[in-house]
Amino acid sequence: MSAPAEDATEQLAARIAATVDEHPSVHRRHGGEFGAIATLAPGGRFTGVAAGPPVEVGVVLRVDRPLTEVVAELRQRVRQVAGDVPVDITVADIHSEE
Repeated sequence: MSAPAEDATEQLAARIAATVDEHPSVHRRHGGEFGAIATLAPGGRFTGVAAGPPVEVGVVLRVDRPLTEVVAELRQRVRQVAGDVPVDITVADIHSEE
């Protein structure tokens, strides 16, 4: 059985991942170089989300809006889930749908 802290971390990572995935400008989450941005939990691996603190999120974004706006929105959405903690967003790549 998982320890309560592990359960809380896994639940937080799952909520952050869902929040990031729901953003219309996010093509997908990205684990960064060597897959370092991730949360390992008994229920699975959440690639592109390190539940921290600080919270780290790696993404591949669509080219549909200014990146600074999208990153600010993502940071705000993640803070709504994770609380008032530092949130680092890494844009690992850009996806253009041609």
